[in-house]
Amino acid sequence: MKLLTTLILSIAFAGSTVTSASADSEDLAKAIAGIAAVAIIAKLLDDRKDRRREAAATVGASRLGSVERSGTDHGRQGVRNTIRPFDRHGPKAGRGYKKTPLPRSCLRVVETGRRDRLAYGGRCLSRNFRFASKLPDRCETAVRTNRGFRTVYGARCLERDGWKVARR
Repeated sequence: MKLLTTLILSIAFAGSTVTSASADSEDLAKAIAGIAAVAIIAKLLDDRKDRRREAAATVGASRLGSVERSGTDHGRQGVRNTIRPFDRHGPKAGRGYKKTPLPRSCLRVVETGRRDRLAYGGRCLSRNFRFASKLPDRCETAVRTNRGFRTVYGARCLERDGWKVARR
């Protein structure tokens, strides 16, 4: 860093030409201001380099905390937290309204021109399923029957959204 500061100062002095041996106070003030500006720029560059070194020392910061490198482990990263295996059947595994299976009694077969589709009747779900209000709107379809239009929820769409659906 001292080399850079010396280089900047030498360029500043080389750029300023002294025309006479007796410089007036205005020229002296300009020279001092130029030297101060160069010193400030050199200090900012030095501080920036220090911040980069500090950033390189920290591998990553996240909501789990930062992981710091230590010099004793030959370049490998050291983690100071504990790691436990993922447990699918942990204390919160069975919770959530999507984990409650949809009632099989509401499962209907909708006959289309191409093939039959499985769907859940909207009226049946609203009567027999506690979380019917939380079903996604994008899975809702209106089907024309001989009794008028009925609302159904596609079984494949619900299954893709994470709901437990019944099989035929």
